[in-house]
Amino acid sequence: MKPSTLLLVVICLSAAATAAVPAGAAPIMGDVPTMMPGSGLHDGPSFVPGRLLVRLVRGADPAAIFAEFGLQRVDYLADVDTWIVSCPQGEEMATKAALERDIRVRYAEPDHYVYAFSIPNDPLFQPYQWNMRKVGAPDAWSVTTGSSDVIIAVLDTGVDAGHPDLGGKVLAGYNAITGTNDATDGYGHGTHVSGIAAAVGNNGIGVAGTNWQAKIMPIKVLDSSGEGTDSTISRGVGWAVDHGARVLNLSLGSPSYSNTVNSAIQRARSKGALIFCAAGNDYLNGNPIEYPAAYTGVVGVGATDDNDKRAAYSAVGSFVILTAPGGNPASADDATATHWIMSTWRRADGASYARAAGTSQASPMAAGLAALIWAVNPSLSPSQVLDVITQTAVDLGKPGRDNEYGYGRIDISAAVRKAAGLAPPKELTLSITAPPPSSYVAGPTQITGTVDGDSVASYHVQFGIGAQPAAWYDIGPQGSGVVREGVLGEWATQNVPDGVYSIRVTATDATGNSGASPVVTVVVDNTPPSVAFLSPLDGDTLAGQAQVSFSANDANLQAVQLQYGVGDSPTTWTSIQPVSGASGSNVATWSTSGLPNGTYVLRALATDRAGNVGAAWVTVDVHNQLPGDVNDDGAVTIADAVLALQAALGIRELDRPAMVAADVAPASTASGGQAGDGAVTVADAIRILRRALALDDGTWP
Repeated sequence: MKPSTLLLVVICLSAAATAAVPAGAAPIMGDVPTMMPGSGLHDGPSFVPGRLLVRLVRGADPAAIFAEFGLQRVDYLADVDTWIVSCPQGEEMATKAALERDIRVRYAEPDHYVYAFSIPNDPLFQPYQWNMRKVGAPDAWSVTTGSSDVIIAVLDTGVDAGHPDLGGKVLAGYNAITGTNDATDGYGHGTHVSGIAAAVGNNGIGVAGTNWQAKIMPIKVLDSSGEGTDSTISRGVGWAVDHGARVLNLSLGSPSYSNTVNSAIQRARSKGALIFCAAGNDYLNGNPIEYPAAYTGVVGVGATDDNDKRAAYSAVGSFVILTAPGGNPASADDATATHWIMSTWRRADGASYARAAGTSQASPMAAGLAALIWAVNPSLSPSQVLDVITQTAVDLGKPGRDNEYGYGRIDISAAVRKAAGLAPPKELTLSITAPPPSSYVAGPTQITGTVDGDSVASYHVQFGIGAQPAAWYDIGPQGSGVVREGVLGEWATQNVPDGVYSIRVTATDATGNSGASPVVTVVVDNTPPSVAFLSPLDGDTLAGQAQVSFSANDANLQAVQLQYGVGDSPTTWTSIQPVSGASGSNVATWSTSGLPNGTYVLRALATDRAGNVGAAWVTVDVHNQLPGDVNDDGAVTIADAVLALQAALGIRELDRPAMVAADVAPASTASGGQAGDGAVTVADAIRILRRALALDDGTWP
């Protein structure tokens, strides 16, 4: 018999060390504060009584609004432009609803309590123990961290009973090789396996095991080279169950069937033990059937990697009942932390912790889970415990049970909750509601949406280039907690080139589950339209029906507008309609008739779909002369008729106001005698002459 381990890398630290330092990693420095596990299951109100958080629209008067609603200002959160206000207790939700019906209020919400989940303070947990997060152990620890009444027998190379991360929980053991009680680990493998199953959690040192409270019974069945025999295995199994072990873990194996070992296994089962065995690491070497994993009633455990795929080495067959994280390194030099399983190591080697990979590392996770289930429901039979584990396992590979993954990868959170009669944790619900799909955005853009679940540990708003990004980049800092249709972050789009982008929100809960929202594709456009006047130009004098033309160019142009204001620094503007609104040249007619003579500013505005505004200005003079008063002397005389006749014959060129004043002949009889046909003709000169001689009928202005 040999231990079922694929690769092993020992991290050399002193026995008193509280952190492991894999190759290329920085040591963990400083004191780690002690924090007891917090539960996500709490009684009492979910928010602070008599308090609301309120954000107003820009420019709204908080004093007036809060007085109107009978609210008292408590504090102001400048970073998020949000007021903390007090309201009558018991009326929080009604007040929130009333506030949100007011157009001056962006949102109002209770000041919810937030709780720390059962994330242990063991310094190697966050950087290295991905396997625990993968199977939802932190959520399960909010329900139970185990019971000292449950004993896990580790049949292996022995255990370093004095290891600080195993301290106080290692029982007197048995050496099946010598027949003595000396179960000292002479190899390291047994200590590694024991740490995965049951290292003390939240003690500020090293790692956290699957079950923090269960007792470890060390049964030495393998020698200092990691080898044993069928007889030592059989003897060890018998000793374990006869001394109260309810869960047995055997991270060892051989392709040789043994009736002796099988008999010992079946006897242990008859005494109520549940037995977990590594499925073996020889898939790439012909995939032989491994024992004791293949014995009837034994739970053979295969290994998965950090992406929930079967590890390349992990055995396949009908004896694979479950899978659990076991790592999948490319070689002994693989520096990627998520390719290994970190755990305790025998200190006699000058190391306290080591990283290893194999089905040996997968099996004790399942064994530790069984002990957690018995902690919350000790009345269950071994078969019922196994049913809970298989029924809650994450189905991988082909639907249903298969020879590659068995019933699936263990889910510690779901299994413990099921055994405790609790509802499973709510799945992550992620969405982005603003900006909407296919919209145009510019400048600081608020991203709103929902991040919901029972135990949201963290979330990130992200953007990627194009409609199908090859990479994603975080927008702002990491968030945490539940957000229901609220602000998730603000994207400074002015810092990226114009173009098509995708945005999403990703989140991870305390169980280690992660998810991403549907992708929303938007167009970033921070370039305003270019606008320029074609005519008139600065300083021009206009009269009558003045034609105005300007250009407005933008690929995403939405609207254009032409306005005028009085004076050279207008404070109010009047629109000139109609304007074509097309990208390119735009033309409008400005009727200056009836306006006082003087200085005016014309303003052309163009808005694109992202809300960017381009503008151009031109200052002009409006001068409307008395009809017929071509020389602008205040009276209609024969001299005006002469000037009009000269203009009609092409002898003299008149400026714009004079041309308008000279154009007095009606365009047709249908015009009702009103002046203006758009040109100065002999008819205009004659009409002016008649007016000068008082011969006109007086029907024109």
